[in-house]
Amino acid sequence: MNKLLKVSLNLKIFILSLIVLVSMANVLNGCEVQNKKTNVNNKQNIEFDENKLLPIGSIVLLKDSDKKLMIIGRLQKQVGDEKEIEWDYSACLYPEGNLRPDSLFLFNNDVIEKVYFIGYEDEDEVKYSEKINEYRNNKK
Repeated sequence: MNKLLKVSLNLKIFILSLIVLVSMANVLNGCEVQNKKTNVNNKQNIEFDENKLLPIGSIVLLKDSDKKLMIIGRLQKQVGDEKEIEWDYSACLYPEGNLRPDSLFLFNNDVIEKVYFIGYEDEDEVKYSEKINEYRNNKK
């Protein structure tokens, strides 16, 4: 009976040790994945189609500029003294964000030098993007 109790106790210790090891492996694996997701590649240059607008949240660098911008609007109208001008994008400084109402940048696709990040795209974005791209391309 004493031998059976000893085997049972050893089995419980083995199972408990196995559970602890598996848990530690999962935690460490999760940490590794998290570190990979936060890796930043500032040299990334994503190709994009100039006939299509980038999604909101995209990070770009304009020609003759050294400061990144984050797109926060598309097909933005600028009302001037004489006529209304429509721009492909409105954007704010990245990583600072929209600091003041007068700190928005308006620009078109043709002045984008680099795309560092393409914003979030889901079904809603794809449908909306199709509509605004069709509108934009028919207007040209």
